[in-house]
Amino acid sequence: MMLGKITGSEILRNPKSLFRTLTIIVCLLASTSPSVSQTVETQRDAASQALIDGDPALTTRLAQEILSKTPNDFPTLFILSQAQTELGQDSAAAASAKRAYRAARTDEEKLQASRLAAAAKFNLGQFTRAEWWLRRGANHTDTPEEVAVVAREFQAIRQKNPLSIKLGFSIAPSNNINGGTEDSTFSLGEFDFIFDPSSRSLSGVEYAGDVDVSYRLSQGPTHATYAGLYLFGRTYALSSSSREAAPGISGRDYALGLAEVSLSHQRALFEGFGPSGISLHAGQVWYGGDPLWRYQKLALSQGFRLGQSASASLQLSAEDQEGLRADQPDTKVIDLQANYARRLENQNVVRLSLNSRQNRADTATNTFTDHRATLSYDLARTILGNKVSASLTAGKKTYDEFSLSLDGRRDRYVSVGVSATLEQVSYFGFSPNWSVSVTRTNSNVTRYSTLEVTGRLGVQSNF
Repeated sequence: MMLGKITGSEILRNPKSLFRTLTIIVCLLASTSPSVSQTVETQRDAASQALIDGDPALTTRLAQEILSKTPNDFPTLFILSQAQTELGQDSAAAASAKRAYRAARTDEEKLQASRLAAAAKFNLGQFTRAEWWLRRGANHTDTPEEVAVVAREFQAIRQKNPLSIKLGFSIAPSNNINGGTEDSTFSLGEFDFIFDPSSRSLSGVEYAGDVDVSYRLSQGPTHATYAGLYLFGRTYALSSSSREAAPGISGRDYALGLAEVSLSHQRALFEGFGPSGISLHAGQVWYGGDPLWRYQKLALSQGFRLGQSASASLQLSAEDQEGLRADQPDTKVIDLQANYARRLENQNVVRLSLNSRQNRADTATNTFTDHRATLSYDLARTILGNKVSASLTAGKKTYDEFSLSLDGRRDRYVSVGVSATLEQVSYFGFSPNWSVSVTRTNSNVTRYSTLEVTGRLGVQSNF
């Protein structure tokens, strides 16, 4: 039996009156509770009726009398938490909801207690804890309707929460973790050379994780300002065959780390357009455990509304990189990106992204241009319980001068990928996500003609 559905908008609009409505349904739980004395049952009915009649003080007194005899009575704890909310005793309401969660015997009861605890934490302004309680509640959902209710409540609280924390982790086996070549030799003019083992493709497993923290500093009807922190780490474990082929190489030699702080501002400047944005970023990159470069970046963005089913955006950024080791030159990077997305009549979503990068380094051999286009398609319907999307990327990378060539370097690459999220498997609102991608690069410089096949397993939030 459901205790009632609290939508996210109702949590924000009027949680106290909603709790009173729920009490009518909670009263029905008494008939499904374990056998209790006639006195306790009568008191519980009286406590429920008092709350319905608008006398939460009487409800609190009667509920506490019941709990002195049966401290783990779920319906009474649930009613007590609602009465304490009506009295403005939100800390006590949260504690009672927590006790109700522990006393709950079924998934249905645990779900409703979690939602009640989330509402109490919301009233206290403890938005992140409220979100965590809803994630706990997500573990006890049985139907798509219950999942949708929890998701709506979570999104409503997230809109009020100035703090956003996103965590990511993935494991990715790959046949080419180092971007190495498939060939063993290459030619330069009239001379032939043998590639060092570290330049050949090495197989192994990538382990990656990231933390994305954002805090909303201010917000108004037409603007918002955020401070951000982003941390990313990636390392590898070589396969046994790669360790034999390149005994002096460790997967940690290809490890990458990044730390960035940012400040961003969005504002509705133009009527009929999407938000305009500006952001400042500063960070540092490590490679193989050693500092590689530090950077500062300025980014500008503009969104566009294209009716009810489509949107677009433009972003331009300028980045200044300072090399932190002898083989890493100072570099200026200009990025331009255009995005378009449309929801089709069948509810599938098609996306197109165009990217152009100008990489201007102090050394000619590190200076290049990179242009690419990505087309992706997201299916609305699940396939064998998986929410599936596919993507296709094609691009060209050009160096006017390059150390391993007398005629510069020209790479053409194509990547095909499929990803899926198994939404039917969920824990704390997270589901496993898997993807497979194949990338083929053809280059006039043999060293950079590569084939990479990667499978990735990670987790993704359902909210």
